[in-house]
Amino acid sequence: MSAENLAAEQTDAAVLPTAQISTNRRVFNLAWPVIGENFLETMLGIVDTFLVAGLGAVALAGVGSSLQVMFFVISALSALSVGSSVLVAQAVGARKFERASHLARQSIVWSVCFSIPLALLGFFLADPILSIFRLEPEVATIGGEYLKVTMGTVVVLVVLFIGGGVLRGAGDSRTPMQVTALANL
Repeated sequence: MSAENLAAEQTDAAVLPTAQISTNRRVFNLAWPVIGENFLETMLGIVDTFLVAGLGAVALAGVGSSLQVMFFVISALSALSVGSSVLVAQAVGARKFERASHLARQSIVWSVCFSIPLALLGFFLADPILSIFRLEPEVATIGGEYLKVTMGTVVVLVVLFIGGGVLRGAGDSRTPMQVTALANL
Protein backbone atom coordinates (compact mmCIF):
# COMPACT_ATOMS: atom_id res chain seq x y z
CA MET A 1 0.00 0.00 0.00
CA SER A 2 1.45 3.36 -0.97
CA ALA A 3 1.91 6.22 1.43
CA GLU A 4 -0.64 8.28 -0.50
CA ASN A 5 -3.34 5.58 -0.19
CA LEU A 6 -2.60 5.15 3.52
CA ALA A 7 -2.88 8.91 4.06
CA ALA A 8 -6.19 8.99 2.12
CA GLU A 9 -7.63 6.16 4.25
CA GLN A 10 -6.59 7.88 7.46
CA THR A 11 -8.17 11.14 6.26
CA ASP A 12 -11.40 9.32 5.38
CA ALA A 13 -11.46 7.60 8.78
CA ALA A 14 -10.99 10.93 10.55
CA VAL A 15 -13.78 12.58 8.54
CA LEU A 16 -16.33 9.78 8.87
CA PRO A 17 -17.16 10.24 12.55
CA THR A 18 -17.69 13.98 12.02
CA ALA A 19 -19.91 13.32 9.02
CA GLN A 20 -21.84 10.72 11.02
CA ILE A 21 -22.27 13.16 13.91
CA SER A 22 -23.48 15.80 11.47
CA THR A 23 -25.99 13.37 9.95
CA ASN A 24 -27.17 12.25 13.38
CA ARG A 25 -27.62 15.87 14.43
CA ARG A 26 -29.63 16.68 11.27
CA VAL A 27 -31.88 13.65 11.79
CA PHE A 28 -32.37 14.53 15.45
CA ASN A 29 -33.15 18.18 14.60
CA LEU A 30 -35.81 17.04 12.13
CA ALA A 31 -37.18 14.23 14.29
CA TRP A 32 -37.63 15.77 17.74
CA PRO A 33 -40.28 18.30 16.61
CA VAL A 34 -42.20 15.48 14.87
CA ILE A 35 -42.04 13.41 18.06
CA GLY A 36 -43.18 16.46 20.03
CA GLU A 37 -46.03 17.08 17.60
CA ASN A 38 -47.21 13.46 17.86
CA PHE A 39 -47.04 13.70 21.65
CA LEU A 40 -49.10 16.91 21.60
CA GLU A 41 -51.69 15.38 19.26
CA THR A 42 -52.05 12.45 21.64
CA MET A 43 -52.34 14.88 24.54
CA LEU A 44 -55.53 16.33 23.03
CA GLY A 45 -57.29 13.01 23.59
CA ILE A 46 -55.65 12.47 26.96
CA VAL A 47 -56.75 15.89 28.22
CA ASP A 48 -60.31 15.23 27.04
CA THR A 49 -60.26 11.89 28.83
CA PHE A 50 -58.86 13.47 31.99
CA LEU A 51 -61.52 16.19 31.99
CA VAL A 52 -64.34 13.71 31.43
CA ALA A 53 -63.06 11.27 34.06
CA GLY A 54 -64.63 13.41 36.78
CA LEU A 55 -68.06 12.92 35.21
CA GLY A 56 -68.10 9.20 35.85
CA ALA A 57 -67.45 5.84 34.26
CA VAL A 58 -70.20 6.13 31.64
CA ALA A 59 -68.89 9.43 30.30
CA LEU A 60 -65.34 8.12 30.37
CA ALA A 61 -66.30 5.00 28.43
CA GLY A 62 -68.19 7.07 25.85
CA VAL A 63 -65.30 9.43 25.23
CA GLY A 64 -62.79 6.58 25.25
CA SER A 65 -64.79 4.69 22.62
CA SER A 66 -65.03 7.78 20.42
CA LEU A 67 -61.32 8.39 20.78
CA GLN A 68 -60.67 4.94 19.32
CA VAL A 69 -62.48 6.06 16.16
CA MET A 70 -60.57 9.35 16.14
CA PHE A 71 -57.23 7.53 16.51
CA PHE A 72 -58.17 5.46 13.46
CA VAL A 73 -58.97 8.67 11.52
CA ILE A 74 -55.71 10.22 12.71
CA SER A 75 -53.70 7.21 11.53
CA ALA A 76 -55.24 7.51 8.06
CA LEU A 77 -54.52 11.24 8.02
CA SER A 78 -50.94 10.54 9.02
CA ALA A 79 -50.55 8.35 5.94
CA LEU A 80 -51.82 11.17 3.73
CA SER A 81 -49.47 13.54 5.48
CA VAL A 82 -46.50 11.27 4.78
CA GLY A 83 -47.47 11.11 1.11
CA SER A 84 -47.56 14.89 0.82
CA SER A 85 -44.31 15.16 2.72
CA VAL A 86 -42.53 12.73 0.40
CA LEU A 87 -43.73 14.45 -2.77
CA VAL A 88 -42.72 17.90 -1.54
CA ALA A 89 -39.37 16.61 -0.24
CA GLN A 90 -38.59 15.03 -3.62
CA ALA A 91 -39.35 18.30 -5.42
CA VAL A 92 -37.31 20.33 -2.92
CA GLY A 93 -34.43 17.86 -3.13
CA ALA A 94 -34.47 18.16 -6.93
CA ARG A 95 -34.43 21.96 -6.52
CA LYS A 96 -37.80 22.16 -8.32
CA PHE A 97 -39.25 24.75 -5.98
CA GLU A 98 -42.07 25.71 -8.33
CA ARG A 99 -43.16 22.06 -8.38
CA ALA A 100 -42.85 21.84 -4.57
CA SER A 101 -45.05 24.91 -4.25
CA HIS A 102 -47.61 23.42 -6.65
CA LEU A 103 -47.63 20.11 -4.74
CA ALA A 104 -48.04 21.96 -1.44
CA ARG A 105 -51.03 23.91 -2.77
CA GLN A 106 -52.59 20.79 -4.25
CA SER A 107 -52.12 18.91 -0.99
CA ILE A 108 -53.91 21.63 0.97
CA VAL A 109 -56.73 21.94 -1.58
CA TRP A 110 -57.26 18.17 -1.64
CA SER A 111 -57.12 18.01 2.13
CA VAL A 112 -60.04 20.44 2.33
CA CYS A 113 -61.93 18.55 -0.41
CA PHE A 114 -61.32 15.28 1.45
CA SER A 115 -62.09 16.59 4.92
CA ILE A 116 -65.52 18.11 4.31
CA PRO A 117 -67.17 14.80 3.30
CA LEU A 118 -65.21 13.05 6.07
CA ALA A 119 -66.57 15.50 8.65
CA LEU A 120 -70.12 15.12 7.35
CA LEU A 121 -69.90 11.33 7.30
CA GLY A 122 -68.44 11.31 10.80
CA PHE A 123 -71.13 13.63 12.06
CA PHE A 124 -74.07 11.78 10.53
CA LEU A 125 -72.70 8.27 11.03
CA ALA A 126 -71.26 8.70 14.53
CA ASP A 127 -73.90 6.50 16.13
CA PRO A 128 -73.70 3.66 13.56
CA ILE A 129 -69.90 3.75 13.72
CA LEU A 130 -69.96 3.42 17.51
CA SER A 131 -72.51 0.60 17.30
CA ILE A 132 -69.62 -1.58 16.09
CA PHE A 133 -68.35 -1.55 19.68
CA ARG A 134 -71.67 -2.84 21.12
CA LEU A 135 -71.70 -0.22 23.84
CA GLU A 136 -74.25 0.15 26.59
CA PRO A 137 -76.96 2.64 25.49
CA GLU A 138 -75.84 5.41 27.89
CA VAL A 139 -72.21 5.02 26.84
CA ALA A 140 -73.18 5.00 23.15
CA THR A 141 -75.19 8.21 23.57
CA ILE A 142 -72.31 10.10 25.19
CA GLY A 143 -69.80 8.61 22.76
CA GLY A 144 -71.96 9.58 19.79
CA GLU A 145 -72.28 13.17 20.97
CA TYR A 146 -68.55 13.43 21.61
CA LEU A 147 -67.72 11.88 18.22
CA LYS A 148 -70.05 14.32 16.44
CA VAL A 149 -68.27 17.26 18.04
CA THR A 150 -64.79 15.94 17.30
CA MET A 151 -65.64 14.95 13.73
CA GLY A 152 -66.87 18.51 13.25
CA THR A 153 -63.28 19.60 13.76
CA VAL A 154 -61.87 17.17 11.19
CA VAL A 155 -61.58 19.89 8.54
CA VAL A 156 -59.09 21.75 10.69
CA LEU A 157 -57.40 18.50 11.71
CA VAL A 158 -56.90 17.38 8.11
CA VAL A 159 -55.46 20.74 7.07
CA LEU A 160 -53.12 20.64 10.09
CA PHE A 161 -51.91 17.13 9.23
CA ILE A 162 -51.43 17.75 5.51
CA GLY A 163 -49.98 21.23 6.06
CA GLY A 164 -47.59 19.76 8.61
CA GLY A 165 -46.55 17.08 6.14
CA VAL A 166 -45.91 19.69 3.46
CA LEU A 167 -43.80 21.76 5.83
CA ARG A 168 -41.84 18.71 6.98
CA GLY A 169 -41.22 17.82 3.33
CA ALA A 170 -39.77 21.29 2.84
CA GLY A 171 -37.49 20.74 5.86
CA ASP A 172 -39.49 22.65 8.50
CA SER A 173 -40.56 20.26 11.24
CA ARG A 174 -40.78 22.87 14.01
CA THR A 175 -43.72 24.93 12.71
CA PRO A 176 -46.19 22.00 12.72
CA MET A 177 -45.17 21.21 16.30
CA GLN A 178 -45.68 24.84 17.32
CA VAL A 179 -49.11 24.93 15.67
CA THR A 180 -50.09 21.72 17.47
CA ALA A 181 -48.88 23.22 20.77
CA LEU A 182 -51.07 26.25 20.10
CA ALA A 183 -54.03 23.93 19.36
CA ASN A 184 -53.45 22.26 22.74
CA LEU A 185 -53.68 25.59 24.50
